[in-house]
Amino acid sequence: MEQKEPNPQFPLSAYSAEFTVDESMIDRNHHVNNVVLVQWMQNVSTQHASSLGGMKMMNDWGCAMVVRTHDIDFKAQAFLGDVIRCTTWVNEFGKASSVRCYKFVRPSDNKEILYAETSWAFLDLKTGTPTRIPQEFKA
Repeated sequence: MEQKEPNPQFPLSAYSAEFTVDESMIDRNHHVNNVVLVQWMQNVSTQHASSLGGMKMMNDWGCAMVVRTHDIDFKAQAFLGDVIRCTTWVNEFGKASSVRCYKFVRPSDNKEILYAETSWAFLDLKTGTPTRIPQEFKA
């Protein structure tokens, strides 16, 4: 998959958070379980949306963003005690969808751990159907 950089059309779209690998995240292969990395994708997405007021807007409108697809490149392993910087940004908006990108890096050696893209659908929670994303949500 060709990696994308934050889209200058959405200047507030880049957001980063750091997570530290603890014992509960290590699998039988002695590295972070891939499920943990997917959970971090969800966490950093929610944190990003909250920081911009998006979670409140969706609650007020009775809407939610739901995952349609994940495309994930697992590039390197993370280990116990590693700090991982998880950066996410919205790369594009459609009428009722968006594409969010993720890049996870271990700052201690600048090693890229993961690059991913998620296609999200904007749903009306009452009907369960896609609905147009309001402009103020895209700003």
